[in-house]
Amino acid sequence: MIWGVLLCCLVTPAAGYQAQERPAFFHGHVFENSPAASKVNGLSIPVRRINAEKWCPVSGMHFKLYGNGSEDFRAFAHHKRGNILLKTSRVLDREARSEYLLSIGLCCQTCARESVLSEAASVKVDVLDTNDHDPNDHIMNQFIISACDHLSNQMSPSSPEDLHHTGHHSD
Repeated sequence: MIWGVLLCCLVTPAAGYQAQERPAFFHGHVFENSPAASKVNGLSIPVRRINAEKWCPVSGMHFKLYGNGSEDFRAFAHHKRGNILLKTSRVLDREARSEYLLSIGLCCQTCARESVLSEAASVKVDVLDTNDHDPNDHIMNQFIISACDHLSNQMSPSSPEDLHHTGHHSD
């Protein structure tokens, strides 16, 4: 039994059935209504974590942001720290979209659409609420008044003496 398991572990890599490496996952957030070019907070992707050097020489390495909503962000490299950061490319509204699931693709020399070699990292960006919509009490007040108005039309005034004479008691 033990020899069978050991044999499977040795034969699988030799046959080319290696487990595919999942891309690194990063998470950040940005407040809604922040001006364009606002940095995504809590998100700093170290280039060494995505192991980009195994595909491209450092001088020819470029990153491309893709995925649904990727046009709302821009990826750039922080050269002094060796990190990839994201900035917004427009003002975001949480009520329209609360999160983005994006990918950072690695390309060598140029980043044409078909030249993305691999997904280097997966990124989730949350758009946080800033309570920019005031509560609309005017509509709620109208509802309460109209609901109470309907009840007052069907109720007649009474006194404690009336309840005593009818025999109805409220507990």
